[in-house]
Amino acid sequence: MALAAVPGDILADVPGGMPMPMGRRGPQGPKSIQFAASIAGVDTDFVITDFGTQVFIVITQAKKIGSMIEATVSETREDPLDLDEGRDGRLYEVKVLFGDRRLEHYRTYARALVELVASKGSRKSMLLGIALKEHSVEGFRQVLKEIRARIGPVTERPPDDDDMVLPRGS
Repeated sequence: MALAAVPGDILADVPGGMPMPMGRRGPQGPKSIQFAASIAGVDTDFVITDFGTQVFIVITQAKKIGSMIEATVSETREDPLDLDEGRDGRLYEVKVLFGDRRLEHYRTYARALVELVASKGSRKSMLLGIALKEHSVEGFRQVLKEIRARIGPVTERPPDDDDMVLPRGS
């Protein structure tokens, strides 16, 4: 399933996909894409859903979610470690909501994905549902590549014409 990127959304057109027709104006619901890829030789299913204020990403090699991880990014006025002398920094927080907390590589996926979302100009928090049978550095890179290819930059939403007040007599 492929969706066209609506201004303000992070989901991009999938190469070769057909844009979803947008009929009526008004409140837009969540936008999702679903795809599969072979990651390090293992069939892997992906679902990315943009809820407007939060992005939900599912990565599974087991047809289920084994762990749920929340990741957020916030801007700081100062670099907490003062490594970039005077530059503003970002603070990333990753929290396991359920699942095996000993699987540190799941936290790494969440951190990398929220950083990817933030690099596209979004301040949205991210929820990651993940279940992997195999983990490797190359597999990690492949997962990021697959997701990076399917999300795009956030753009400003156009002004809503319905909110425009016209002078009387127009």
